[in-house]
Amino acid sequence: MSEYTTNKTDDYLTMHRIMGKELDKWLNEHIREDDIGHTIIRAKSAFTDGFMTGFCLKFTGETE
Repeated sequence: MSEYTTNKTDDYLTMHRIMGKELDKWLNEHIREDDIGHTIIRAKSAFTDGFMTGFCLKFTGETE
């Protein structure tokens, strides 16, 4: 059980909001105008996977 809040829905919504802001910032810094769609999709997926792992470790102590 998360120690961040007592409501798992709040945890998810907080994580989703933070991840969205960080993803936008990361994409602006790392994706070039000439990158193709496949590259962008893979970059978003990699960022999301890493973010979720970090979020779970920080707030729950678990990786899944």
